[in-house]
Amino acid sequence: MTHVPALLVLLPFTAAALCLLLPIRPLVRLFGLVAPWVSLGVAALVLDHVLRVGPLAYAFGDWAAPSGVVFRADGLSALALIVTNLVAAVLLPLLHRDSAAHPPGRTALQSALALAFLGAINGIALSHDLFSLIILIEIMTLATCGLIAAGRIRRSLVTAFHALVFQSTGTAFLLMGTAMLYARAGSVDLLDLAGRLAGANDRATTIGAAMVLLGLAIKGGLFPFHGWLSRTYIDAPAPIAAVVGGIAPTAIAYVLLRISTAVLGGGPSFLSANGAWGLAAVAALFVLAPSALAALQRDIRPVVALLAAAHLGYVAVGAGAINLAGATAGMAVIVAHGVAVTAAVAAIGCLQHAQLPTALDQLGTLRRRSPMVAAALACALFAFAGVPLTVGFAGRWHVALGMIERDAWAALILVALSSGVALIAAARVAQRLLFGPVAPIERPVPFPLALSVPATLFGLATVYFGLNAALYVGLADEAAKLLMRGPP
Repeated sequence: MTHVPALLVLLPFTAAALCLLLPIRPLVRLFGLVAPWVSLGVAALVLDHVLRVGPLAYAFGDWAAPSGVVFRADGLSALALIVTNLVAAVLLPLLHRDSAAHPPGRTALQSALALAFLGAINGIALSHDLFSLIILIEIMTLATCGLIAAGRIRRSLVTAFHALVFQSTGTAFLLMGTAMLYARAGSVDLLDLAGRLAGANDRATTIGAAMVLLGLAIKGGLFPFHGWLSRTYIDAPAPIAAVVGGIAPTAIAYVLLRISTAVLGGGPSFLSANGAWGLAAVAALFVLAPSALAALQRDIRPVVALLAAAHLGYVAVGAGAINLAGATAGMAVIVAHGVAVTAAVAAIGCLQHAQLPTALDQLGTLRRRSPMVAAALACALFAFAGVPLTVGFAGRWHVALGMIERDAWAALILVALSSGVALIAAARVAQRLLFGPVAPIERPVPFPLALSVPATLFGLATVYFGLNAALYVGLADEAAKLLMRGPP
């Protein structure tokens, strides 16, 4: 089992290379269909080993940390791997549903980008040094921009460039922050860095930590840096929008949670000096502001983008609490985000594929065409709002517990207000779905099963995991305990 963590990265990268070396359509389709499911199976093996035996570690070339590159799989990374690989196994094969209309070279390139994207995501979950994280995040970034640019409409190229500008800005902050932390501590290994920075509150450490977190916030699409994700939902092909929106922000949120809690939580956190008021400021910026804007929109696509950005902001709030409940909340929100975003974006993809109106006042048409897809969209939005009996409630509850433990009452009030505003935004959409007028359609286009089935399944999952939250909250709590324990 020692070598299994490396397989999670090597298998998708090898399949991506084979797609380019053997651009034969049946082989490319085979690699694209099989590789994500094999990766999911390996991720399940890693999770089983972590639960039964304990963390896994693989040192490349037998060079131990902090001198070498080490992949580590603990409870937190194993849970992140399961979430991202499950979404990828369902969504990545959808990229081949219309590959017959593309030339073989383009199909091979798209499959290679998708598999490289998956390999980078797995590497991000396993990597435990800042240098490797930056490299893998950049591979994910380039693959993301390439996938967005693969859309048939001309606006996809503009959207890809827009995403590249945002991502490049985030990279600049990541690199500068990493350089400052390395200059201060003399290491980039996360465990070693946590020990060397413990109790450090000098200006260089604080600025370096803030730059790293800001770079991750930009790359993860947190508000107000969510513009590239909003454009992706609108302009990218529906399967690509679902892949990018459901996986990439989830992986970056995992990195944000790990670094801010395990590495920076001991001292150089930008919240530690300002205490509860700093946490309230984060809540207001990352959570309340996008929720309020979502309640004012008239199109379903910006509503989903803003509510998703607000929901992901709870990871930052939970990490800022720097306690066990906050870390558990961050991991629970990451799980909920992967499920809810996939359901919502797949439902929007059905609307766009069938050329149905996306204005809120005309969403009743979706109810008439497919009640199940309409219900999945409504469930996803209510999960974003943290409504009880949905997958989003457990994370919201633990965020509240973390802030109560921290005595951050101002932040608690702002988060409660944000939940109410997000509920108003979700209820507006649900009201239009249930009672809105139905627009006449002369030539109805059927929903593709490749989009309607994932939307329905993940929509049902938002309710199932809401009713059975113990399935993942217990694991999130154990992972948070290990995370808060710090380096051995």
